[in-house]
Amino acid sequence: MVPRRFSVSLCSGLLLVVLVVGVRPASALDVVMQQNMIDINEQQIVRWVFGNISSEKQAIEMVEDLLELKIDLVRQAIDLSDEQVVALTLAGQGDLHRFLGEYYMLRHGIKLGPMPQDEWQEVWRQVQPMQKRFQAGIYGHSSLLNKTVRSILNDEQWAEYQQLEADRVRRHYRSIVQATIASLEGKCPLTQDQRQQFIDLVMEQAPAREYNGHRYYQMYYVLYQISKIDEEKLKPIFHEREWPIIERARKQGASMAGSLNLEELDEE
Repeated sequence: MVPRRFSVSLCSGLLLVVLVVGVRPASALDVVMQQNMIDINEQQIVRWVFGNISSEKQAIEMVEDLLELKIDLVRQAIDLSDEQVVALTLAGQGDLHRFLGEYYMLRHGIKLGPMPQDEWQEVWRQVQPMQKRFQAGIYGHSSLLNKTVRSILNDEQWAEYQQLEADRVRRHYRSIVQATIASLEGKCPLTQDQRQQFIDLVMEQAPAREYNGHRYYQMYYVLYQISKIDEEKLKPIFHEREWPIIERARKQGASMAGSLNLEELDEE
């Protein structure tokens, strides 16, 4: 029989061996590897694809609201029959379901959890095409909805619809321009005359575009357009003390060009 004192000593010794041999302390390499790992979760994928919108449900509701709005615009150009409304609705839902089907395939193919940076870059490469399509709008020129609208309108009605759509996009874009300039006024308050001149100049800079996604991304698009305005046109609107603030905003807008997927908008 092993004496009690020896038994305790033996257990203590075994515990010491386990601590020293069995559990290796974290090395510098372990720490670096942990730091280089990027954690991917489902919510991040949603935000990447849908432009920082907080949930799939919110993104789907936004697109469904846009479908109703587009059908209402067609109604303003022509008296639609019930059958035509159903046809347009089904076409728009087809565009949405096709996009969501590809999105769900992408999402379920992405391994969630920590991953090395090179694997994360591959995930980002897969996400970008979906992000670009959503930002450009799933009801664009090549959509089933747009083709269906064109098929039920004659040339005169189509021209009227196109004008109504352009007016809608311009109103929406102007509201984003106003919101962007209002955010700049937090650091650079403007007079009413300055504000109006600024808004008019931005609206003249480029054709109004519909840029889907979170409102912040739409405002970044406006900042990008502000960065493209010739300084000799823009600078006279502001006082000398105000210009450095506007110039910083212009630089911020220019830096966003690579993440705004502008080539996809041009295709639409």
